[in-house]
Amino acid sequence: MVSFCSFSSITLLVVLLITPSFANQNGYQENISQGDIKAICSSTIVPDYCFQVFKSDPKLVSADLKGVANILLDKEQGNLQQTANVIKELVKQASPKPPPGGGPSLKERYSECSETYGDGLESVKQAKGYISSGDYFSAQTQVSGLLDDIGTCDDDLNKPISDASQLPKLNQDNISLSRVILAVIAKLRG
Repeated sequence: MVSFCSFSSITLLVVLLITPSFANQNGYQENISQGDIKAICSSTIVPDYCFQVFKSDPKLVSADLKGVANILLDKEQGNLQQTANVIKELVKQASPKPPPGGGPSLKERYSECSETYGDGLESVKQAKGYISSGDYFSAQTQVSGLLDDIGTCDDDLNKPISDASQLPKLNQDNISLSRVILAVIAKLRG
């Protein structure tokens, strides 16, 4: 009886020691740690926004790093689609007349932003594919391009006169989330 208990205890100990190692070798990861969240958010230029993103979605803290990237990309995709819908309405309502002093009309600027957001949705789709395949460099490239595109749209809205619609705020929210996603991907890249 003593030898059976000893054998069972040793077997259990071996299984417990091997399982975490086996899980990590086969792509299974642990949930994101508070240390990872702190490192990610501290590496962005929007740390308060980043911490708020993690606090606002319980799925993020129960996912591994790759899962966090996918959840955030899904969130960004939804935000981009919502913003694209707002832009469509703005295009319909905007005057095609140039502003006093010249420059592109709001209708032209909104139309350019509409195209940019269409490209952005495609970038998110591609980034999700790259995350799934483990090509984090290409995912990072796609999200960086998205960030540049949204920034261009945002810059265009302030020339030559500022835009009073909700679009500049939506752009800033999308830019901030893209920065968080880039920090997560950088963490995935190691």
